[in-house]
Amino acid sequence: MTGRLDTLEKSGLVRRIRPAEDRRRVDVELTDDGHRRWTEAMRWIGVAEARLIAPLDAADRAVLAALLKRMLLQAETG
Repeated sequence: MTGRLDTLEKSGLVRRIRPAEDRRRVDVELTDDGHRRWTEAMRWIGVAEARLIAPLDAADRAVLAALLKRMLLQAETG
């Protein structure tokens, strides 16, 4: 994790904040550029997802959503 954060920090996408009251803790937040790039990436993910499900009609999408929900619940509860 440290290596990944180092790379993101050197790229100007995140910044580390060390609270004065607890120097063991390190908070990480997106910079303005990091937030802009994350937002753009999420937009492109939305475009890709829309293309993936475009061939499915409403009934197929409902089935897919139900199956994905079951899979997610299984993954979350172990």
